[in-house]
Amino acid sequence: MDTLFYAVPKEAHDLHFVFDLFQNIDWKREDESTGVPSLSKTTINEIVVLMPALNEQVLIGRLFAQIDSLITLHQRKLEKHQNLKKAYLNEMFIELEA
Repeated sequence: MDTLFYAVPKEAHDLHFVFDLFQNIDWKREDESTGVPSLSKTTINEIVVLMPALNEQVLIGRLFAQIDSLITLHQRKLEKHQNLKKAYLNEMFIELEA
């Protein structure tokens, strides 16, 4: 069973920056459970992070959003090339029927 948490910024924050910031927090280290992973609201609110000025957040957020887009583009290209290779191999090494 998974638990859903959400965050509501108290001040003006760039959501791309905050998303990337949340991806870098070691949430498992904050786990308070003895069985099923769990975090309390208190524990989450006690996590301290450094936030640059909003204009820097926007620039950093854009940078990482562009990098994510580039990674996605290259992953799609890789999949296409892998499929092409597979098709060529199937054409080259036709199974002979017995």
